[in-house]
Amino acid sequence: MADETPQRSALASPWLTAVLLLAALVLGSLAALEAYDDRSRSTVAPAAARVPVLGEVARTRLQDQAARSAEDVLTYRHDTFDEDVESTSQRLTPEFATEYAAAMERVRADTMTDEIDQRATAVASGVVSASDARAEVLVFVNQETTSGTTGARRVERNRLVVQLERRGGAWTVAGVTSLG
Repeated sequence: MADETPQRSALASPWLTAVLLLAALVLGSLAALEAYDDRSRSTVAPAAARVPVLGEVARTRLQDQAARSAEDVLTYRHDTFDEDVESTSQRLTPEFATEYAAAMERVRADTMTDEIDQRATAVASGVVSASDARAEVLVFVNQETTSGTTGARRVERNRLVVQLERRGGAWTVAGVTSLG
């Protein structure tokens, strides 16, 4: 007489099924992440424009430089206005220095009349893109503006993209774009 006990297939084991299912999910997720990463890199910048990965120290230095630059560009006092503009202009590219001087000339009269002081404080920053010669850094800035004649005080939160260019071995500000 033959043994009539039903034989269970190894694939019918609930533990083995669970392990195989988990392995399939993990492999599928990894493949999807890799495909997404490849696709997102190719849509961000063409291959020729891809930026080398910066080391942590270089990234931190760029963020610090951009944060200080944003503060310099947006900070001035009514009683030292001309000195503030001149000091800041020395750390800008010649092209941006011209643009900056024109903008500051437009705010000069109100600054003097209303005794306006503006202080910018960078609260966070992150590198958007960088190469050996150029960088863009997103900087979050709080701008506090006070009027000496009215005592009014206003704080605005601003997001800026600071464009930096390396000239003569030093990073200079080539532009500042407000994102609001």
